[in-house]
Amino acid sequence: MKTILSVFIVFFLMINLNAQEPHFLKNTIIVKLHTDSHQKSSKSASLNTIKQTIGSDIKEITPMFNNYNSKKQAIPEQYNLNNIYKITLNKNDNYNTILHNIKQLNEVKYAEPYPISIVFDEPNDPAIPNQYYLDKIEAFNAHEYTKGDTNITIGIVDSGVDLLHEDLKDNYKYNYNDPINNIDDDMDGYIDNYYGWDVADNNNNPQGQTSHHGTRVSGMASAVTNNNIGIYSIGYKTKILPIKAMDISGKIVAGYEGIVYAADHGCQIINCSWGSNYPSQFAQDVINYAAEYRNCLIVAAAGNKNAAINDRPDIWWYPASYDNVLSVAATGSEDIHWKGTSFATSVDVCAPGENVYTTDHNNSYKRGFGTSYAAPLVAGLAGLLKAQKPELTQQQLAAQIRITSDNIDTIPDNVFYSKQLGYGRINALRALTINNLPSIQITDLNITTNRNSTIFTGDTLLVTFTSTNILSQVSNTSIRLITNSEYIVPIDNFFSTGELKTFESIDNISSPLAFKINPGMPYNENVWFTFEMKAEGYDDYQIFEVVLNRNYIDFNENDIKTSLTSNGKLGHTGVDNNLGSGLTYKKSNSLIINGGIIIGLSSNQMASALFEIEEFSTIEVIDTTRNNKNILFGNTIFSPLSENNIPISITQSTTADTSNLMESTVVYIYNLQNKGIDEIENIKMAQFVDWDLYSSGHNSSEYNENLNLFYTYSTDNSVLYAGICLVNKTSSTPYGFDLISGGNGGVDITNGFSNDLKWLTMTNNRPQAGDETQNIDVANMLTTDYFNIPPNDTVKIIFAHIIGDNYNDLINKTIAVREAYYEPTDPIDTVSINNNINVSIKVFPNPTNNNINIINTDFQSEITIEIYNLIGKLQLIKTFYNTKNILIDVKELKTGIYTLNYQSDIGIFKSKFIKID
Repeated sequence: MKTILSVFIVFFLMINLNAQEPHFLKNTIIVKLHTDSHQKSSKSASLNTIKQTIGSDIKEITPMFNNYNSKKQAIPEQYNLNNIYKITLNKNDNYNTILHNIKQLNEVKYAEPYPISIVFDEPNDPAIPNQYYLDKIEAFNAHEYTKGDTNITIGIVDSGVDLLHEDLKDNYKYNYNDPINNIDDDMDGYIDNYYGWDVADNNNNPQGQTSHHGTRVSGMASAVTNNNIGIYSIGYKTKILPIKAMDISGKIVAGYEGIVYAADHGCQIINCSWGSNYPSQFAQDVINYAAEYRNCLIVAAAGNKNAAINDRPDIWWYPASYDNVLSVAATGSEDIHWKGTSFATSVDVCAPGENVYTTDHNNSYKRGFGTSYAAPLVAGLAGLLKAQKPELTQQQLAAQIRITSDNIDTIPDNVFYSKQLGYGRINALRALTINNLPSIQITDLNITTNRNSTIFTGDTLLVTFTSTNILSQVSNTSIRLITNSEYIVPIDNFFSTGELKTFESIDNISSPLAFKINPGMPYNENVWFTFEMKAEGYDDYQIFEVVLNRNYIDFNENDIKTSLTSNGKLGHTGVDNNLGSGLTYKKSNSLIINGGIIIGLSSNQMASALFEIEEFSTIEVIDTTRNNKNILFGNTIFSPLSENNIPISITQSTTADTSNLMESTVVYIYNLQNKGIDEIENIKMAQFVDWDLYSSGHNSSEYNENLNLFYTYSTDNSVLYAGICLVNKTSSTPYGFDLISGGNGGVDITNGFSNDLKWLTMTNNRPQAGDETQNIDVANMLTTDYFNIPPNDTVKIIFAHIIGDNYNDLINKTIAVREAYYEPTDPIDTVSINNNINVSIKVFPNPTNNNINIINTDFQSEITIEIYNLIGKLQLIKTFYNTKNILIDVKELKTGIYTLNYQSDIGIFKSKFIKID
């Protein structure tokens, strides 16, 4: 049961919502309203706002769970599902635009697609006639203690079942209070739900149609036993409630509605032999409702490595990897991991799922392979345990099944998968007969350092947590925290709980565990921390994963969230770009898919940080400082790898201004220092960004030469713009890429971006990309003009990423950032006058929060100082006589960018300054 693990796993999802199939339900958006929308009038107004936002594209908006809480029970707020709605659109053309617009509404807590799940079934028909797995898990011996209870029900949320199957029909949980008569006799909101319910099609017929999967799963959980027909089953007398969640295409499209139905209709256990790679907030809300409020044990298949889009066996599947779910991997007849099972630290237990024999449609029987069949074995065992000890909570059921499992990690073929197949392979006899074990679970885990919240080498890690005993009282449990990293050295890694009664807790806040991180640890190292819990007769563990020595930090200011790296990449880092937040604006998905800098003198002398290429070495890892309450900087130093033969170091300061001067703007300041003995001549620097606004295939790009701004917008609408601006230079070279085969008239980088292509595009203009009449993904690159760096000298290059809600907003924000950061060549501005005498004037400090100082050589005439705001309105005017040092009090000015006009009888001088609080 993953009570803390998901807190420490970073889920990196680059979801292309334009391609809804097969990962997400077409034309469907799930919306959760904020809490204050529970009041009927407020909820109605919120729904009207959503309808107005969508306009004519809306087909309907309905409660996600149509008959949820029909008995009007008082439900604690954290489990209330009344404010979750399903929006159905007439068509999918504007899906991404609509999703984005809904996310921005103040009434909306979250809006997201509905992830479609697949079943974890690998059909096969070997001719082995026996059910080996029943002996393996000691089911026959377990039935000497209990054969289950007809009052215990397992909800089979699946493809539907064969309602007339000879070996299942007597174990179905029929609703005798609502017979088939076209009347809702039991007044639960479902008419004639005698056999169960079809939540996919919203009718009372859960008969399987497209797939036989649910019938097979049902037989594994609780086929009728000792009836001289068919197979023997672990569940024995345990009842089954059929809930069909599969549509005609064979996909699970209503799994979470099925979980709610099962929880509301008396199921103590719910089996989910299906899953998706895509986690969602509403699904976790549903799980928490069923588990924590309804006290249902949810059992889910951990996944089949060959059953989906991604072939990785260790990928986390959902719902198996949610909190409050018992995740089940699959084994075979020799307790060796089944070759097709997924495995991960999120798995809780394993059970036989290889070459099993179970029920099939039309009174037939079939062999199958998959975690789909391992999960219902665990669900059936949970039914027995619940019948024997009805007082156990869902959390205790899971803990008892897990802690009494047989350890199979020591089997040679399983050593590689140690602690990734769960605690062990289930043992029904032990689960029913061992009653004296505790189960210590770690919650409220918190990792800090002696420096800051970002963890680096040299730091001391301080670990605090809460230990809670779920099962039998224990006199004392020793807890040791270990890692799989050779770079982490324990300073103090032991803690003793003392006596803990059932559901009693203790924390170590007053005496944190401590570790030292030694130098040499690779960047972005994924480390396992394992809690080892030991007491008399008790040996347990719990794992969490954390990324240490990160070379990136998350930066969240003014509606912008991005990740700052230490190697020139933008938004993401890692060889697969699998770390970091990208760049999100308000509640959007990441707008940056790939991004990074390029520095070069030619195609043969170049360094880049882009896609899989990382040609910069980190000298100082990114860290943050705050110059004042408004300006936050992220600072790092890196340099090209020696083999790239560019002798420079790059000091990067990335800033976001929280005073709203440059709202939704991230500024990248690069100071390039020549570390060589010769002048570096004719060097160029570029930023490359692959923007994805709404739908990646409906983007177009244009270049504003006056502002050095290369921007992208969605051709679906005009409410989101994103651009790269070269801030402190007078000209730049734009190149727009059409990311389709052939390049659409430009350079084609769909098969790779070589140094030759990089240099070609850095030295040639292509100021547009995309076409409003075609479906094209685009990327932008903006390059400086040639510049030189003398030995030991530094050149400053400033780029900015600017997000606008429309074109005018983008332009205004671009003007603001250029006003703030554009720097003249000479730091002391000079005005030439009629008699050819130069007057030098210096204005400081800038930014300022108090006074402006003006030092000038024009001190023998009358001087007038005028200060204007950005829109040209006069804010202040003062006159001075024969004054060399002028002091002007600007405390009363609002935060903003201002123009200072200096006028005398021999000349006029203008300067910009920023006022901060």
